[in-house]
Order: sequence, then structure tokens, then C-alpha cells
Amino acid sequence: MKISRVLNNSCVIVLDDNEKELVFLGNGIGYAKRPLDSVDKSKIDKVFVLQDGQHMDRFAELLERVPDCIVNLSEELIELAYDCLGAELDESIHISLPDHIAGAVDNYNNDVVLHNTLLLEIKKFYQKEYSVGEAGLKLIEEQLGIRMPEDEAGFIAMHFVNAQSNSENDQTRAMITLVDEMDRIISRDFGKRMTALDKNSLIYCRYMTHLKFFAQRVLTKTYFEENDVKPLNLTLRKYKEEYACSKKVCEFIEKKYSYEVNEDEVLYLTVHLVQIMNRKHSE
Repeated sequence: MKISRVLNNSCVIVLDDNEKELVFLGNGIGYAKRPLDSVDKSKIDKVFVLQDGQHMDRFAELLERVPDCIVNLSEELIELAYDCLGAELDESIHISLPDHIAGAVDNYNNDVVLHNTLLLEIKKFYQKEYSVGEAGLKLIEEQLGIRMPEDEAGFIAMHFVNAQSNSENDQTRAMITLVDEMDRIISRDFGKRMTALDKNSLIYCRYMTHLKFFAQRVLTKTYFEENDVKPLNLTLRKYKEEYACSKKVCEFIEKKYSYEVNEDEVLYLTVHLVQIMNRKHSE
């Protein structure tokens, strides 16, 4: 097989007998090579296909700014994921994963900490993908000497979730996305009072469980009616901050998801916000 393009000293593009472009990775495989030169098969470490021409261009651009060690680490993790998940992965994972890990390493070196607000949900709904994320942390520590927090295992796991395509994953991903959107609105309103909460506490788990079921109702266009909440209407309205935040979340949902939120939903979310905020204040 002949080289079509040399991307750098460790990566070349090769045309196979069917004129399909293959990406070859290996230490020194592109050194002093030019188009139409033969490939040194002894230097091939990894081979994969990028059928989309735009993906090939993006991968070439990626190699200009991401160290080879991170690209190689990512490919090792992708190979492990194929075995663990037993599913086809979108070819874009060869670009998105090393790009993400490079950014995570950069954040680590600059003392930037990103908390994964959906870590518990990722662990619960995507156990196999989370195990791949944990394997990624192990590779990062072994090969780069960096010990990442478990939040990063969740971020890596979601790259593999997004690289798979099936209806069950799509529904769960949509639910998790909506939960994250609601939690971000609430966290912005309450600031440090939210970030200081114990994410493993029972009251916080109840709060996240409510957001999850609320999201499921929105996505399935079903409605919540709870007569026991209505008598609390006047009582809850004295918690103006929590009620206003709940209204803001529901207005966001109505606008983005075309879901008409009834007053019961507003009040029920307010109940959870009052509970979680008052618990923090009483400690």
C-alpha cells in the first residue's frame, strides 16, 4: 500500500486496494515519507477508517495541536471500548475524544476544575460507558502521570454514549440533557448555596430524582397532577426565591420543548427547592 498523505511523523493516510483512505498510526511511520512511498508495516500500531472527508480534515487539524501521546492514548481507549461495549462507534470519536482529553489535561495543568453535575446519573444509566471512562483515567495516570478526578470519567463516558446510535441511548441522553439544563438554571440562581451541597446526601438524590422524572414527563408529553400540592399554593408562594426559580425552569421548558407546564409542576419543583435550600441553611 502507498502513502496518500503524511499528516505528521506518527500518522499517514494510505489508500487501500479499493481506494478507501485508512489512517495509520505508529511511531516514526511518517518520518521522511512522501506521497506514493510505501508504508513500513513494522511501524504500524493502529489502523482506523475516516470515511467522511470533513472528519479527515478535522483529524489532520487535530494532529497539529494535540500531542501524539494523547492521540495514541485515545486510540487505545477506543479499542478497549469496542471490546467493552460491543457496539459500533461513530468515526467522529477519533476526533472528539483526543480533543476532549487534550482540553482536560490543559485544564488540569491550569488548575481549572470542572464538576460533572450528572455524574450519579451517568454511573446509573451508562455503567459500561462509565467503566470505559474509568479505564481512561487509568491510562491517563499511567501514560501522562496525571490523576484526574472521577468527574472526568463521566465526561469521557458521555463521549462513548454519544458515539453510539440507538433509540434507547437517544432517549436516555435526551433525559440527561434536560436534567442538566434544569440543574444549571437552578445552580445559577442559587450559586454557592447549590455548589456547597453534599451530592451524596439523601435530600440531593431526591432533588435529582425529581428532575429526572420531570424530564421524562416533558419528553413523553405526559402531565403531572397531584392534588396534595395545590393546598400548598399560598404557603409556597412565601418562598419567593424558590418559586421564582421554579417558574424560570418551567418557562425554559415551555419555550425549548413546547411543553405546557401546569401549576402543579411549578409548585412541586418549588417544594424540592425549598427542602434542599432549607436543609443547607439548617446545617
